[in-house]
Parts: sequence; structure tokens; C-alpha cells
Amino acid sequence: MSEVRVRFAPSPTGLLHIGGARTALFNWLYARHTGGKFILRIEDTDASRNSPEAVAIIFQGLQWLGLDWDEGPRPDGTSVGDKGPYFQSQRGAIYKKYVDRLLAEGKAYEHEGAVKFRTPKTPITVPDAICAISDQMEAHFSSLLSARQRARALLAAAQHAVEVAIEQGEALALRAPSRFLGNERPTRRSTQSNRPAQRR
Repeated sequence: MSEVRVRFAPSPTGLLHIGGARTALFNWLYARHTGGKFILRIEDTDASRNSPEAVAIIFQGLQWLGLDWDEGPRPDGTSVGDKGPYFQSQRGAIYKKYVDRLLAEGKAYEHEGAVKFRTPKTPITVPDAICAISDQMEAHFSSLLSARQRARALLAAAQHAVEVAIEQGEALALRAPSRFLGNERPTRRSTQSNRPAQRR
């Protein structure tokens, strides 16, 4: 197995977001668990909003969380690692080399100032391990119950959820999971007002 390399790429446009901190934490934990490397790369492509103060906040936030990185820029202005540069705005020459190669090989084309991938007209399948597992579980579950049994189980669960919501005075958001019933048509979502649901 090749070395695990995970990266956190925050934008230096403001305070470190809690969602970003969570992403950094999970990547750091995975890198430490597998003996891999946790990489910090600054996504500073929004020149109008970037600021040195925001970069410093990223460093301070990661240090406060106790998350050390194996590659990337350092607060003192240096960088560690041999895969840099670690500021996205400094990687333009790297990307241009591969864009030119795609254009030369006919795998991309220019259109209205953008470079777009040239994709085949035939359908392609992208393997997805998570969806595959989900489909296997759904197929297994469906094989155990008939359509009528699935419908009854769904209705019983929905009835219980509605009763609990009414007792607690909560607003209801109902969505019919048609795929559960074997119907692949798009579902509709209906929401009630913010007033507590009333039993009739």
C-alpha cells in the first residue's frame, strides 16, 4: 500500500470555520492512524479576499487544536516538505504544464476563456464503494421483505415520528422516501408552517 497523504486546504479569507477544523481533525487522525502524512495547503486563489492576518489565524487555530502538519507552510514564513509550493496561487506553472499537455493530446479544449475536458459521448461508470455498499444493503433488505411489508414498516415508522413530533410541539417536514418502496421517481418535499402540528 502506498503512503497515505491527506491534506487540509483552507482559504485565508477570515476566521477558521468549525467545519474546516473538523475536516482538519479527521484528516490528521487518519494520517496519524495510518502512519501517513498530514499536509497543509493554503487555498489563496481569491486574491480580493485573502489576507496575511487570515493565514496567521489558520496557523494559530491548528496549533491551538494541537494539529501538527508534516508538510506545508510555517508561521515563520518557511515551508517543510518536497511537494510544494504549498500556497495554491504559487502552483500556476505546475497546472499550466498539465493543461497544455491535455490540450496537446486532444483531451481538453478551450471555450470562452475556459479550458474544458473533452469527454466521450458514451455513458461512463465511476465506481463508488460507499454507494455500492449501500445498494448491497438495500438489496439485502428488500429481499427479506415484500413490497407490502416494506410499506407497512414505513407507515408505522412515519406514524410514530408524527406522534412524537405532535407531543413535543415540533413542526413537521415530510418526505416520502419512494426509493424505499421501490419507486425511483423523484420525491416531493412538503413543509408545514412553524406552528406546532395539531391533532385532528
